[in-house]
Amino acid sequence: MNSMKRNVACAALAVAVCGAGRADTIGWWRFEDGAAGTSAASLTNRMDASRLPGSAVGITGSGLPQFADAFADAVLWNPAESRAEANDRALRFSDGNGNAGRVEIASDAALSPQTFTLEFFFKYEGTGLPDWMPLVGRMNGEKTEAFYMRLHKTSETSPQPSISVRFHSADGTSSISSDFAQATLTDGAWHHVALRVCEVDGTWQAQCFADYVSVGTCKLTGPIYYADGYPLLIGGNFPGLIDEVRLSNEILEPSEFLRPVSPNADEDTALYLDFSTPPPLNKAPGASPASVSALMKGDTTTSADVPGATVRANVWAATGAANTAALHLATNAESAHFTGRIAFDDRANRVSDDDFTAEMFFKIDDLGDASAEKDDCAYLFCAPTWKLRVMRDNGWITGYFPGVESGTTASFSFGPSVVDGTWHHVALVYTKTAGKIGIYFDGFLKREFAVGSLATTATHLTSIAGNMWDTGDMYQISRGAIDEVRITRRALKPAEFLTVAPYASGKLIHLTYEENVLDSCVNAQVFGGGWTNNAANPPTLSGRVPGKALLDAAGQVVRAANAHSLHYDNRYIAYESASVLDRADFTLEFFYRASATKATAGVMRLVDNKDVNDFVWGLRTDATGKTLELVASTEAETNTVVATYPAGSLDGRWHHYAVNFKTVEANTAVTLYRDYSPVDTATLNGVLAVASGVSRFYVGGGSAGRLDEIVMWDGAKGPDDFLRARKRGGLVILR
Repeated sequence: MNSMKRNVACAALAVAVCGAGRADTIGWWRFEDGAAGTSAASLTNRMDASRLPGSAVGITGSGLPQFADAFADAVLWNPAESRAEANDRALRFSDGNGNAGRVEIASDAALSPQTFTLEFFFKYEGTGLPDWMPLVGRMNGEKTEAFYMRLHKTSETSPQPSISVRFHSADGTSSISSDFAQATLTDGAWHHVALRVCEVDGTWQAQCFADYVSVGTCKLTGPIYYADGYPLLIGGNFPGLIDEVRLSNEILEPSEFLRPVSPNADEDTALYLDFSTPPPLNKAPGASPASVSALMKGDTTTSADVPGATVRANVWAATGAANTAALHLATNAESAHFTGRIAFDDRANRVSDDDFTAEMFFKIDDLGDASAEKDDCAYLFCAPTWKLRVMRDNGWITGYFPGVESGTTASFSFGPSVVDGTWHHVALVYTKTAGKIGIYFDGFLKREFAVGSLATTATHLTSIAGNMWDTGDMYQISRGAIDEVRITRRALKPAEFLTVAPYASGKLIHLTYEENVLDSCVNAQVFGGGWTNNAANPPTLSGRVPGKALLDAAGQVVRAANAHSLHYDNRYIAYESASVLDRADFTLEFFYRASATKATAGVMRLVDNKDVNDFVWGLRTDATGKTLELVASTEAETNTVVATYPAGSLDGRWHHYAVNFKTVEANTAVTLYRDYSPVDTATLNGVLAVASGVSRFYVGGGSAGRLDEIVMWDGAKGPDDFLRARKRGGLVILR
């Protein structure tokens, strides 16, 4: 048996415990010192817990700031250490009436830098436009500021939100104030802001950034004047939350600022856009947030219409990331088209110089008309040597690749037009050594091409939702959307593609056999299509079922009518593209009624790379034909009987069976259940030898029997999670 083909721990980006930032960081206050809902009595400087502590103080008529479990992002990238930082708290400065005090960092000489970068995240929870809401700063007295950043409206006549910054110059007599407008600052979302102060060519200046983009620079008359004895202030009856305040005594570039990173991105991710933050932000670790520029024009908005509420980086990931917004294009019904793109600057390190995968979710309601001034396609991805697009005339997905088998353009239909108003997943996988590109649609490999080199010396940027020229073709979606755009610097397997709910429930498959022998109420795109069988006639549907209705463990109805099971009289079904099952930790449950059993007859099994004798795991009858036994292969052993159900348990009646595999210290613990009770346990030598290539999942074969409601769960499940059957009225446990 082949050794383990993947690392079962590669679920997501490893998140490090909070740690140090740059050596020149003065203070970093993360607001994770207490439980949510408690007052912030003391706050730790994560750079040096013994220095520059913070404390919450009330302001006349107010309470104290409180720790909150709302935060800028669950995972933040710290470029200074090239590491991810877990984040699970922020500080709320609103007690419901807009008043909740502030935080003070006691006076210290280190808090008087002349050259510095101050950054933090904030979320405005007020109503209307603010007027002088304190964020972060330092006073020189009751009415003068060394420097102070506030949220402010620009004017009464044409107001819009801005970061207002006030300074005092070196002599402490003159005040300078500048408003840096940014339209989205009060939209109720988290925003990152930064202030840089330094001397440039003999002139002191201050530059403000909002969401990693410079929003303005103002000149100072000299270095900032600090009066001794005054604290650094954070908040101050600010109606909202503040998180991750970091002060450095050096100028940081936007690529060095703290920023969100997606759990769906790993060290090989070059680009990840989830559209949860405006403007589109690259949430790949190590990538500059400025590497993505949004040049969209026309009617472009973000919307809660998404392909799924939870997105996973692969089907065996233990958790996913919440998905709250997608980018909707030309949502105005009057709009015929618009120009623009999202530009991804990979020119310094082209993703297509080696193996890569480009994927996204998209939906198209309307591609627009065929007027001559418009281009004939809608681009999904566009790079100098490769393109993926949807054709306007027939809704086909096509590609352009150099040296493709016949000609320069690969055109292929995925059956019906993709202009159907529903979300789809598309992926392009390039393997350089094989010289091949595969196009996947909703998890299936649709076409594969032999191609030439994708390397290029062109200076054009790679684009998403548009072409690679600044003023060229139109992106032809009149109404549609894109979401979860990811480019990875390796050739991914289908099981590693981004996926959405229903995996969020932990259910990987659920074969029901209600409509036909191929149906699946979970993951139908895998188990509803690629299959084979061993006879001219496949297994058939049977009206004999374990129960007329199905309930969950709490007695709630899962399906009110259960009409069919699978009758596999000496036949089988083999489901292809079953990489969703290639995992070492899972729980399998099913209802099974054996009939006319014979020795060592198959019931179901997962095999490695389509070799029917190379088990990952399998369930079969024993030598008597009356007992069900479990066969498994690990890295150390092959095709070994590891556990058995009770002798004579195949008695011709319906029973519920389950088996749980769990990795424990490099070995595998197995538990067998029959009718909701554990009946056998075993510890396997090594971890399950998960399949390589395209595995095959066999259902039935070699004997006669009936199977129903085959469910595979992500991770460990027990009797409290299993399905129950109800024949007519009350719940029955089948014996």
